Order: sequence, then structure tokens, then C-alpha cells
Amino acid sequence: MDALLKAQHAATPLISGTVVVGVDDLSLRMRLTVDGHQARCEQCDDSTDLSTNAPEMTRLLFGPLPPSSVMPLADSARILSAWCPLPLGISPQDKV
Repeated sequence: MDALLKAQHAATPLISGTVVVGVDDLSLRMRLTVDGHQARCEQCDDSTDLSTNAPEMTRLLFGPLPPSSVMPLADSARILSAWCPLPLGISPQDKV
């Protein structure tokens, strides 16, 4: 997640903000932060802005639909709509 958020930010600068997402079936919480020129994702114990199971979280963060089409987003998690979907790969350049 950290590398993918950084790749998205490098490709297109993202709006600054922080959101904490929880993956219920893995008992995992992750803080996604974009602050100026940095983007990062780290495990945390903070209260979540959004929490769901692993398959739905994968769909929410990696698309193809925008996060708000996957589930209703609390105000504190709406920034995900500006950040996601995160890239699962980087397309190679044309060999022209």
C-alpha cells in the first residue's frame, strides 16, 4: 500500500489529507497520509474513518469504480475519492 500510494502521488500529485482504514477480518488498521510532497501508508492503532472486510477494501482502494460507488463514505474518508483507485501496476511506455 505504501508503494502504491507513493506511485499514485508521483504520477499525479494528490490532495493533502489523512484517512485511517480498517480491514475487519485481518484486524488491521492503516493510516494513509498525503502531506505536501510525501505520501505514506503505515499500520496504526488509531480509530478508523472507514472499516470493512478485505475483499471490499481491495475493491474500494484499487477500483475500477470510485470509492463512493463501492460504499457510502463518511466525511472523514471522502478524500479517498480523490486518491483512488490506486494503481496495481505501471503501464510500460510505448516502444515507438
